[in-house]
Amino acid sequence: QQQQQQQQPAYDDPTLEPLQQRFEKMSEQERIRKVDTYARMSDAEVAELPYMPPSVLPLLKQLKRAHNLLACWQPVAALRSDPNLQADLEDTRLRMIIEELQKPGVDISRYRLDSQVQSVLTKVGKLHAILREHGQGLKVALADLRATPYGPNSITETNRQLRNLEERVARARQQVIDHILKGGNHEAEEDTQQQQEQEGVVGVQGDGAGSRNEQGIRGEEAPANSRQQQQQQQQQPAYDDPTLEPLQQRFEKMSEQERIRKVDTYARMSDAEVAELPYMPPSVLPLLKQLKRAHNLLACWQPVAALRSDPNLQADLEDTRLRMIIEELQKPGVDISRYRLDSQVQSVLTKVGKLHAILREHGQGLKVALADLRATPYGPNSITETNRQLRNLEERVARARQQVIDHILKGGNHEAEEDTQQQQEQEGVVGVQGDGAGSRNEQGIRGEEAPANSRQQQQQQQQ
Repeated sequence: QQQQQQQQPAYDDPTLEPLQQRFEKMSEQERIRKVDTYARMSDAEVAELPYMPPSVLPLLKQLKRAHNLLACWQPVAALRSDPNLQADLEDTRLRMIIEELQKPGVDISRYRLDSQVQSVLTKVGKLHAILREHGQGLKVALADLRATPYGPNSITETNRQLRNLEERVARARQQVIDHILKGGNHEAEEDTQQQQEQEGVVGVQGDGAGSRNEQGIRGEEAPANSRQQQQQQQQQPAYDDPTLEPLQQRFEKMSEQERIRKVDTYARMSDAEVAELPYMPPSVLPLLKQLKRAHNLLACWQPVAALRSDPNLQADLEDTRLRMIIEELQKPGVDISRYRLDSQVQSVLTKVGKLHAILREHGQGLKVALADLRATPYGPNSITETNRQLRNLEERVARARQQVIDHILKGGNHEAEEDTQQQQEQEGVVGVQGDGAGSRNEQGIRGEEAPANSRQQQQQQQQ
């Protein structure tokens, strides 16, 4: 790596560094995260990145399509495997009510006290929200959610289609990475176009997407533009160069869900990448840093909450022998192979390993010991307190996200930024209030405070 760094020229302007050299410096996981981030951005935003080779764009479109199909199929598979929903769908009375409520102009309030109806409406509503976001015209009727013993709607066939889509995402992602590492030549692009024709990118083979059948998902093309969108487009000036359109006008044309997705995409990007976007007002950057911090804390807390609620892990942690083995294996230089046939040890190591991988990516100094994962009847490690902290972090992410959106819609003035800085001081952005982060206690997560500014950060600020 030192030899490679010496051979490669130093770039005073990071936007001049080729994408190939950026990817050569990354680990495999970093490349995957970076490519998935590009796939979540719009085609225009990716094209505006000054280091992005044009030949990568068709591959990113293919990856985005695969991601969207997988995002639609996952909730369908989950609902077909939901025993409560399947029992409800066998109820003729309930099916008739749901079909009636899907008609326009029907008063839904008369069923607000019917818990069975509300449960089905909530699940179907979440599915429709995902389809609006990712479906690109896919429609799912109530009959499509009923699992059958055999055929396209069976659990076996549904899971097979799910695995096919996951493999398709992995293939599309790897094609993008390989293409970038080869320097963006055109050979990979031609191969991808042929593979698109073979696999049928318009619809998932065998899942009913893009076709009409009684058992699969029916795909209908959405109208190109609603009347309201057409009026907005007529009122807005036309920009020959899309990079000249202000971010405020871009956000005014979006729905609320599109704004949320866009802001979350910006928060996943590095500070340098966001700063390179030509339409990004500088005053938005501090708000995006705050949102990124909130996202990272939530990403760390979610697996901790899941492990404290995992009955199998909690039973394993009560086993003194197992705890001693795990603590021994966490010491450097210990031979782990002698426990490779111990399924109980391997199960705990797998779960703890996944948590540590998330902490390395998002933790920013947070440390989690094995004792931190044991749920207690009362106190900071109790399920009640853990879920309360989880809700607090979800609300904090929502507030930070909304601040970014409001600030952009106001044209990037400085008033919202000052309010945010005051709120950061009140909430304590360094650590999560009440969750043990930023403090040391025996039951919560131990968070080691980072120094206010490292020497490198100080040099950057001076420059």
